[in-house]
Parts: sequence; C-alpha cells; structure tokens
Amino acid sequence: MTYTEMKRAVHGITTAYFSGATVEMANTKSTKKGKPLVKLAFGQAQSTKFPVEKFLDGELCSFYPTTAKLEVQLFTNGVRLPNGAMENTAVGDLTDYVNYMMSEMVTNELNQQNLSMMVAGPVQDVTAIINDTSYEYRALVEFDISFIREGCARVGLAFRPTYVDSLILAQNLLPELKKHKLDIVAEHLQLPAFNHHRALADAGAVAYMLPHFWKRLHEAGVHTIQAVNAEMEKLRPQGNRVKRRPKHIILLARNKTGLKNLYQMISASNLKYFKRVPTIPKSLLKEHREGIIVGAACEAGELFQAVKDHKDWAELKRIASFYDYLEIQPLCNNAFMLRNGDARDEEDLREFNRVIVRLGEELGKPVCATGDVHFREPEDEVFRHILLASKKFPDANEALPIYFKTTDEMLKEFSYLGEEKAYEVVVANTRLVADQIEQFELLPKELFHYKPNVRWGESYAHLAEILYPELSGQFQ
Repeated sequence: MTYTEMKRAVHGITTAYFSGATVEMANTKSTKKGKPLVKLAFGQAQSTKFPVEKFLDGELCSFYPTTAKLEVQLFTNGVRLPNGAMENTAVGDLTDYVNYMMSEMVTNELNQQNLSMMVAGPVQDVTAIINDTSYEYRALVEFDISFIREGCARVGLAFRPTYVDSLILAQNLLPELKKHKLDIVAEHLQLPAFNHHRALADAGAVAYMLPHFWKRLHEAGVHTIQAVNAEMEKLRPQGNRVKRRPKHIILLARNKTGLKNLYQMISASNLKYFKRVPTIPKSLLKEHREGIIVGAACEAGELFQAVKDHKDWAELKRIASFYDYLEIQPLCNNAFMLRNGDARDEEDLREFNRVIVRLGEELGKPVCATGDVHFREPEDEVFRHILLASKKFPDANEALPIYFKTTDEMLKEFSYLGEEKAYEVVVANTRLVADQIEQFELLPKELFHYKPNVRWGESYAHLAEILYPELSGQFQ
C-alpha cells in the first residue's frame, strides 16, 4: 500500500460514515457550507526502523511498516433543542466516529489492506481555540496510522503483477460521464447494487465492470492486456478533462525542428486540449518530441509529486526515465509545503531533492538546480505579493525570494549535497543542457519584413505593420 492509497482508504471509510457531511482533505477550500464539514489532515509518512512479523502464505516474514499522523476535525452547527437553544454535538459526534473506526468490523477491513489505526488521544473540543466562521462548534481527534509499504521487496519476494486501473478504463471508455466514481460508473452500467466503500463489495463491483470494459476494448480492436496501455494513451486526450490536474513540464527547443514541434504543441494545447489551462497530453508530446529537450520541472511536475507522495523506487525510476533532465530547486521555493503539511521541516525538503539526485545518478540523467525565477531583483518581491493578493491567495504575504540568484547563492543553497555535487547540479549540468541548444532564429527573415533592433516603444506599431496586411488579405 502506498501513502496515497492509504489516504484514499481512510477518506473512503470516513465518507461512508459521515454520509450527511462534506468530507475533504485539509487545505481544500470548502464550497458546501450548509452541512457538517469533516477535514482530514495527514502528516508526513515515516518508515519505521524496526520490523514486525506477519505470516505470508504460511511463512513468517518481517515487514517494515510506514507510519503517519492523522488529524480529523469536525465542524458543525450542533442540534437545536426543544427549548430553542443549540447543543454542541461536535465532541459526541466525533467520539462516535472514533468508536466506529476502532470497531472490530472496520479494524478487520483495514487489516485486510495492511493498514491499522490507533487513537492518539481523546477527542477535544477546540471551538474556543480556532473555528471556521461558518460553523458554531469544532472538535478534533488524532490517530496514529501504520501501513505496509514495499513489504514484498523488503523480504525478497518477487511481486510484479500485471494490473488494470479500473478508473483509467472508466475515464477513457466512458467519456460521456462527468464523474467516474465507482458508484456512478456502476449505476451507468446498470450493475447490481452494492455496499459502497466496503473493500469486498467494491472489488465485486469492479469485477462486474470489467466485462463491459473488455467488450468496448474488443470493439476498438484491442484483444490483449499488452495492447491496453497504447489504446488508453490514444483515448485519454479525447476524454473529459474537467477534473484532471495537469502537471508542469519544461520543454526546450533544441533546434528548428524542435521549435516547429513546440509551436504545434502550443497551438494544440490552446485550441484542442484547453480545459481551464492549455494542456499537452503525453501522447501529443511523444508524437512531437523530436528536437525537444524535456525537463521534469518544479514541485508541480510529475516526478516531484511522485517523490512527495513516497512512490516506490521502481515507480520513481519509471517516471524519471521519461525526461531528458531532472530538476531540483532551492528550499525557499517549496516552503509552502511546510505550511500545508506536505513536509515536516526543511530536512524533508532537502531529502526530496536528494531522492531526485539519486534518481539522476542511477538513470544517468543530468540533475539541474534551477530557481523558478519570477522576478529579477530581491526587492521586486513586493510586486509579486501584490499580484498574489489580487488573486486572493491565502499565503500572498509569505516570503518567497524566487529572484534571479547568482551562481554563488545557488551553490550555497545546495551545499547540503556536498561541494562537488552542488557544483555539478548548479553549474556543470545546466551548461550541459544549455550546450545542447543550437543557435537559430525564432522568426525566419523570409516570413515577414523583418526589422532588427526594433525599440520596445515601437513594437506595437511594428507588429501592426507586419500583421494587418497579412490578415486583411486572408479575411476579407
């Protein structure tokens, strides 16, 4: 079980229990203020140093569980009494939830997923300490969670199953649905009713779905498991993109061929695949990758997200292998992760970067230290605060010195990697990538009546002079 799967399992059980409430992860902006609100705040995962023993296929094996803290908060307006007064039910309701989570039924269900939970303290009434202004009462309780990650690998057991992701199948084969939650898909396919959020019942529902999915795949000419991935890559860009969260990526044009491919992808991302933001599907990038240098980007990139979510090493290598170079950034760039709970302290942020460095070493890919620069001078930071405040970012006033740092400043930022490695990521590898880019003009001279050294003040008039005759000839 991965860290993400653990969170998903706990969220599912909690949602099933609080059927009349809104259940969401911490740091999510709630839009449903009318009913009770439950927030789940998961702490950083930590691997234990001492193994536990468990029988596997009749053989006693040692496993190293991973632990994490969970804080559950309940916001409610209470219950109106016959005399008209309001009763604070937050502590009582949350205590009932604790008893449910500690019940034999739920404990057995969690154990089947190699997951266990223990209450870390009593339920607390924290209404007077801090509260959402939309609610009158608030209670809080903490749990200690333990789950087994990479268990088979640690005990030398081979575990490389072929598996099918039913969510991806549903999203790509049922694009007419806006949401692809298990119960919604089951109802759409007219499957038998089942007890949602119970592991055994959910597994049965997925089993009933698969024949429907196989039929659609057969009709599309897909007859083997090995051919499913290629079909999914082809279908995914055409599906519903409203709920997808695109990842950041760096695309550098190596030469004129790369520039042409980059322009084609930008056009398609805005005209064909736009949904909230321009998006480049991976299938499109693979098709137009010639002449392009692909970088793994910042914390919003696919690789860093996987590192943050504690994906296993094999999965991290699979993700990193797609990129031409990997990227790490100064600690200040990711300081927001300390505020939202994705990292406990700066040492966690350093370790995220170290993991990426180790990936680069093992895969033979350069790791570049970049600044994600948003302004040139340190004193320009005030303008970014103004922009963020205008967009109502909650952390608009937090310090974020993402200015154009000098080489010495960058070397100091990454000194924890050691002097030699810091020089490699700051200087050597960035030069290595830059040296791969050829010299070429962005706009061919023969395309327009090109005027070199046009002043900025004259740029609008020059652009109009170039474009209007061309446009008027095409659109009359």
